[in-house]
Amino acid sequence: MAILDDIGRKLTQTADVAKINSKISFEEKNLNALYIQLGQQFYTGAAPYLGGTEGGVPPAVFEQLTPLCFRISGTVTEINKLKDSLIVAKNIRRCTNCGAECPNTVPFCATCGAQLPVAEPIRLQPEAYAPPPAAAAPLPTEFAAPPEAAPYFCVNCGKQLAAGAAFCTDCGARQE
Repeated sequence: MAILDDIGRKLTQTADVAKINSKISFEEKNLNALYIQLGQQFYTGAAPYLGGTEGGVPPAVFEQLTPLCFRISGTVTEINKLKDSLIVAKNIRRCTNCGAECPNTVPFCATCGAQLPVAEPIRLQPEAYAPPPAAAAPLPTEFAAPPEAAPYFCVNCGKQLAAGAAFCTDCGARQE
């Protein structure tokens, strides 16, 4: 039964990640449209004054752009909030040194070897991870496991690592 619960959690996590990625994509498209609109409005308002000797673009042109700039700032803020939600949904954290995605359970980055800060517990909204609905039909009890690669171990402490890890996630030692 634990296997089915784990599969259900992973499916829910995958669905949450997909929803958040979709929202990020939507907001990024809106942001690009706002940038285009900002450029067009600036050009339209400033073009008559460019190249002239009258002292440049008048402040009124910039004042007309202020509401659009606030919309851009709001959209950027929303994208950043969604990216933070994505990190929570994926149950990861970003390495402060190189930006790599690292599981919350490891003390060192596998990409650069930097020590990761202790992950603060995050309180999720109750509806964020509701249990999956009961399966209509039972799943087979035997699953064909994909062929596994030879295990990869740390040269310093012997902990098993993900294939290709440049650094140990337990002791931070560089792997040869």
